[in-house]
Parts: sequence; structure tokens; C-alpha cells
Amino acid sequence: MGARALPFMLAALAFFPTAGLSQEIDGLAKVVAGEPLGKDVATGLSVYRDPLSNVKDYGMLLASTPLPVRDGKYSLRIELHKGDCGKSADWDDCYHSNERVELTTPEKSWIKPNSRTQYGWSIYLPVDWNPKDLSQIVMGQFHQADSHPAFQFFYQSQGGGLQVKRRVDETRNSVGTDVRTVIDEKELRGRWHDIRVEAYWRKTQDGYFKVFVNDALAYDFKGKTMSGNRVFFKLGVYRIGPPMDAPNLVVFYDKIWRK
Repeated sequence: MGARALPFMLAALAFFPTAGLSQEIDGLAKVVAGEPLGKDVATGLSVYRDPLSNVKDYGMLLASTPLPVRDGKYSLRIELHKGDCGKSADWDDCYHSNERVELTTPEKSWIKPNSRTQYGWSIYLPVDWNPKDLSQIVMGQFHQADSHPAFQFFYQSQGGGLQVKRRVDETRNSVGTDVRTVIDEKELRGRWHDIRVEAYWRKTQDGYFKVFVNDALAYDFKGKTMSGNRVFFKLGVYRIGPPMDAPNLVVFYDKIWRK
């Protein structure tokens, strides 16, 4: 469902002042690149719209009921269209035929080696979520500074559901290892799922990376969890190499936190 297809009644919704927001589109407040989200959506960490993301107004909005909200007054609504790409000083999604709308974290909060961390978020995919193609859609990353990701959450359009893979020892463009499904395809849509990640960030074999979905352990890796100097968290929709007829995608996030 496109942002401009939202019911007219949403245009009348009133929004309280919230950090990271400016103006509205069809009654939903836009999230401004570089400004932190308010505590109704994110607690214990600062997250903001990645400047590398495209700058389309509909890309990142603050939603309220009757749209899906996990807790509190608001959720984060992300929408990606074909061709929604951006670039930074060292990476160009448009050149590589990629598209994204993502949150990221400021450098001062990046994870150092030998740290133990807990991150969490809730995700909701609409019942009509159907990418219809074989492109890989990354929906969460623990990325390494000046390097490739360490772990990624992704949807592969082959009935595999939401999966996690490890890329610590891989190259930037590799497919990864230790791939496991954490939310089955038939359980994925039309409901909220709570995700919690507990990690021990080590360059040796005594690290771990655990994923809990709705309080049940779904991914349990033991070993080397990083190879770079620091790790940072990203969340959103990142579509890699989509076909020309790739459909619009909408996803909701809420209860983003770190301990």
C-alpha cells in the first residue's frame, strides 16, 4: 500500500512533537535524515535515517493506529519503490542497482571488540507482502566499520521466510555462511514478531551471536563474531539487484532498543 493510498481519515490524525520528524505526508510525519527518532519508537540507543538511503518523502514515516503499532503511540513505516537509491562518499547504491531505506546508529555508539550487547526490535510485514522476485532483501544488519557486514537478517524470495546469515570472514559481495531461517514463511505476515539479539563480539572463537524470536531461541552461533574494528546496527529495507518490475514494499518496525 503506497503512502498516498492511505485512507483519507489518516490525513486528520494529529501528531505530537517528536524528535526526528518534520512536516507530514498524508497525515503521517516524515522522518528526517540524520535526526534521531523519538523514544516512543527507539529506547536505549540513538537511531536515525541513514543519509545513504534515498530521500523520498514516503520512504520513512511515523505511523499510528489504525496502521500496525506494536507498543506506544507510533511505529516506523518504511516504504521502498523501484529505483529508490542513494549514495555516500564511498558507496553508490544507484551504480550497483541496489535500493534502500534504513536506520543507522551514530559512530559514538558503535560496538567495540570484546563487548557484550543486546539489541531488539519488532517487525510487521503486511499480509500482501510479496516481493515477487529473487532479489535479496536485507532487513537488519550488524555491519562492520569500513568493511562488510558481520551478520544480516534477510528475506529471500524463495519461500525461505526471514533468515540470518554470518559474513564475518567473507567479502563485501559474498553470500555468507551459517544461514538459518528464524521466522518461517507461513508465520511471517500479518502479525508482529519480537526479535532479540544477544552477542559477544570477539575476533576469536569464543564469541556468540544468538537470535530470539518471540522469546524462543532461533539462531545460536558460537565462534568468531567480528573481524573489523567496530560494528554498528542498521535496520530497514535494503533490496539488492532487483528486476525492473520489482514491486513496492512496505514494512513496519517498532520497539527498537539496546541494552
